[in-house]
Amino acid sequence: MKYLGQFSIIITISFLAEILAHIIPAPIPASIYGLSIMFLAFYFKIIKISAVRESAAFFIEIMPVIFIPAGAGILVAGDLLLANLAPFIVITILSTAVVIASCGIIAQYFYNKNLKKIKENLYKKSSNLDENSSNSNANSTKKDEK
Repeated sequence: MKYLGQFSIIITISFLAEILAHIIPAPIPASIYGLSIMFLAFYFKIIKISAVRESAAFFIEIMPVIFIPAGAGILVAGDLLLANLAPFIVITILSTAVVIASCGIIAQYFYNKNLKKIKENLYKKSSNLDENSSNSNANSTKKDEK
């Protein structure tokens, strides 16, 4: 019964995504709408992750089986792939390079941004320590004078 409820949640979101894909005139697959809906539902705590955890784990386990038809389709279209092999290889290499470069640039940006915050916090802490130590030295000098 637990799996049925979890599966119902996933199917309902998939159904909503299919409706959105038909309503919105954009070339976006329903699966992308479904992932977006699911993400937003998790983010805004509309659905708890524990409400779909076991069913999601099941789908991940059977994922290789789901891709068998796509693999068979590639085998059937083997002649077309061989005829266009060079463009496929070039596109794959270029897109991989673009993804690696963009991920590296984005990671560097956030790393430098966080490093700057850490340095600012350390500077503030060291400034506070310096002020506290100079205040305590001034107080001890005043006590010595008395």
